[in-house]
Amino acid sequence: MTERSRLNKLPEDILLRILVLTEISTVLTLSQVNSHLHAITSVKQLWVLLTSDLLTRGLIDIPLEDVSVMSSEDFKAEVKRAVCGPRTWSPDSEDITAPLRRYTVPLEDDRAFSAVLLPGGKYLVLHKHTDRSDTHLLECWDVRARRCVWAWSRIGATFSETRFTICRGTKIVASLALIEESSSQLLLLELDLDTGHYREISRISPFHPFSRAFQLVDDYFGCVCSTDMTFPPKIKLLLINHQTQQYLTFDYSITATDICIVPGYVFLTSTRFEPGSVRAYSMVSLEPFWQPLAEFDPNNMPSASALAPSSVFLVGEHIVRADYSQSQPLELSFAMDQSLLRRESYLLQFTERDANQHVRMVFMLRLDFSSVQGPRCVLLSSVTSDDHVDPAEQAIEIDQWHCRGGYSLSPERLSKEWITVMRRKDCEPKQFKLEDDIHRARFVGLSPNGGLVVLHSASADIFYYE
Repeated sequence: MTERSRLNKLPEDILLRILVLTEISTVLTLSQVNSHLHAITSVKQLWVLLTSDLLTRGLIDIPLEDVSVMSSEDFKAEVKRAVCGPRTWSPDSEDITAPLRRYTVPLEDDRAFSAVLLPGGKYLVLHKHTDRSDTHLLECWDVRARRCVWAWSRIGATFSETRFTICRGTKIVASLALIEESSSQLLLLELDLDTGHYREISRISPFHPFSRAFQLVDDYFGCVCSTDMTFPPKIKLLLINHQTQQYLTFDYSITATDICIVPGYVFLTSTRFEPGSVRAYSMVSLEPFWQPLAEFDPNNMPSASALAPSSVFLVGEHIVRADYSQSQPLELSFAMDQSLLRRESYLLQFTERDANQHVRMVFMLRLDFSSVQGPRCVLLSSVTSDDHVDPAEQAIEIDQWHCRGGYSLSPERLSKEWITVMRRKDCEPKQFKLEDDIHRARFVGLSPNGGLVVLHSASADIFYYE
């Protein structure tokens, strides 16, 4: 008896229970096998349960009030849009770009100069100027209720970096890198967006962060920071567990590139002169190296670098040099997204730049943690950006603004008439107009969930496209 016939003979309620535990990619595949399985995989309650996990992890934006009226086909369309990007954004599409959903947050003034849509799409964080040039203000707005739920500022303090965790319920954690006169510090806050109350979890001072590799994922905060302001700087990779109030550090070479945190693992890249590779350290293997955060001393930080990595993924073996010298110094950075279609899988984008920061190659890979033998890394695509990007625009930060739908946008690409997005897998650009009021926009950014955030003088608009 074949596996297909066995599935056909299972009672519908049993089969639905099995499908709830499978990956979305498996459900989509089974829906194309025959009419019976297509009917089973089209049951609305199945898709409500499948997408509830994506909502919890902040991987998809569906208004909760819309869930009850959505069909199974609507749920499938949301998943496809999150995986592949809006259909009208494709460089191959001739369709007119029109918003599927739009939310407007009314602002009391025009002082906002950047915005971040938090994972899940419910809250928008605005970074604002104040009457004082040395003081910034953070405001968090409930997008659909159109009200400010939390605000924070400190006289004489500006923010060099801010990050927020996924909102599960009403509580999130915020990391603020503050600059106050000549000093700097890291502040971790726990926020209740229902009441507007917050409490300080931890504080590190002095704190000298580098802008890249600034992350806040679940219980962990990670960044690249220097121990002092000497030159050349003494640099460390700092990892904090704010739940247990512990920290550890890795030695960091000035030629290294990045750090990335995912549930259960920390990833570090190699130096630019070595063959491209990523070292993965499991959180379990790091347990002996944790130190009390209360004893943190920037001038004396024990290092876990001597620990052998749990896995090493060779990206260099996939690199095919373009028409430039192999001996030319290269920098390899990466961004990592959870896969919507497969549990325990991540999508990696590697961006290779030359010494002038010109993008040379972009690689897309899948990292699979489902095997008992250990993580596996599979190359999905690679592209030489020189073949697709105009030489005058080679310095575009292709991975600076990445969204779940596989498209990127650089804020510098905003004009009075057009917005340009870049398809990440092949660097193909697509220009489109944002209705008739783009000339009023002062900031445009893509959220990790695929929403396009536009700041105007008196409002912040969030667009979702078909």
